[in-house]
Amino acid sequence: MLMAAAQPQRAVGPVSSWGRSRAACFLTVLFRGERPVTVFWDDDADRPAYREVERYARPAAMVGRMARFDLTPTALHPGDLTWVMDVFTRAH
Repeated sequence: MLMAAAQPQRAVGPVSSWGRSRAACFLTVLFRGERPVTVFWDDDADRPAYREVERYARPAAMVGRMARFDLTPTALHPGDLTWVMDVFTRAH
């Protein structure tokens, strides 16, 4: 991970995230991104546990059960650090 962080950032296209790490992926894109990016989550409609990321961004659209988030890079709020660590270490 340190090597990747030290390399120059490249443009990121749309991100498709699914599975148990989708919230961690979402937060990584949000906090490490340098440009606005679109994130798609499949099978989001019936997953209330994943609503926790909406403290930073709500879906811009729902298409069937897929959510589309239009993210703008954001700084981590210091008070959310413990929550972010929890998101990265658990599986839903």
